[in-house]
Amino acid sequence: MLAFGTAHLVSSVGAPDEWSTHWIAPRVYGLVVLIAVPAGSAQSSTGISRVSKPAMGRPTWGLRRGRLVASMPTLTGPARDAQKGTKCAILSTVPTDRFTELAEVGADQHGYFELADSRAVGYADNTIAQMARRGRIERVSQGVYRIPFLPSGRLGPYMAAAMWPAGVRGVISRDAAMDLWEVGDVNPARIHITVPQAHRVQREVPAAYELHREDLAPEDVTEIEGVPVVTLERAIRECAAAHMATDLLEQAIRHGREEGLLTEAVAQALTDELDVDRVAVGRA
Repeated sequence: MLAFGTAHLVSSVGAPDEWSTHWIAPRVYGLVVLIAVPAGSAQSSTGISRVSKPAMGRPTWGLRRGRLVASMPTLTGPARDAQKGTKCAILSTVPTDRFTELAEVGADQHGYFELADSRAVGYADNTIAQMARRGRIERVSQGVYRIPFLPSGRLGPYMAAAMWPAGVRGVISRDAAMDLWEVGDVNPARIHITVPQAHRVQREVPAAYELHREDLAPEDVTEIEGVPVVTLERAIRECAAAHMATDLLEQAIRHGREEGLLTEAVAQALTDELDVDRVAVGRA
């Protein structure tokens, strides 16, 4: 093992054409430095000399099996020719484990985190703002950030919407909730977010969102992969009150029953209350 200043040796490799495309830095996030020892060249008192940063390029970070992984770019052209016959070591600074902890939080939230999350692992708000300016993370909205190398998937926009109110976690509702439950052909034009009646937003609501103020009962709120959402029963009632097409309501009830999201008793009560049994009879 070789130690150089605050850097720690991760791996030693041979000539550039023998380098591995990926290397794993367990619980590490920092600046990557290449230390090279050209054969027969003059060396510093430490026995090693630095290769300029542009020769290596910047690593691409990602999570693999719960660990941070850096993918180094393959050297080509003059950079590759210049390094032939060079023995190299890849070094990484190790500031703290905070970023790994933050990335683990983000991974559970579809790539997103709030300032409360970063404070919990030890980051100051101005440090997070600086990281966003440098492009290490993305600022999504007030107090909400995304870690670029974490996949968001289908639920990512809904998690970002739930975090948008700032100060409280919004609950996805109405036809957006039905879309989350995947019980029909609903295609919401906007994401509906319900916040407590007393919560006041001091900024303009984005065009992609529609905000509702209502104190939801605890039994009307649940989660889908970490995203706060009203129950399917509540979502169907909300959509009926908003005059959603009867065939879409019937479809949601039917699929909810088939997939075990609604009990037989609740499904039948909704069918009778919303008078959607005639749609099912007509389909038959």
